Amino acid sequence: MTGLFVIELTGPAVKDLKALLNVENEIITHLKKLASVPEKGHCLSQNLQGIRALELSIKGSGEYRVA
Repeated sequence: MTGLFVIELTGPAVKDLKALLNVENEIITHLKKLASVPEKGHCLSQNLQGIRALELSIKGSGEYRVA
């Protein structure tokens, strides 16, 4: 696949991202990777079918999923 895909943030996702000020830039970097190479993410199911997600661990901050 080539080209960028659209990353849409829901209202709750924007709120969560703002609350993660110390790791916000790192999470945005992973979102950009997912937009440019969605195959790196895994497919979600049920009401999120058709959406891909990446699991990530940020040292000292915990585990996150960007979708």
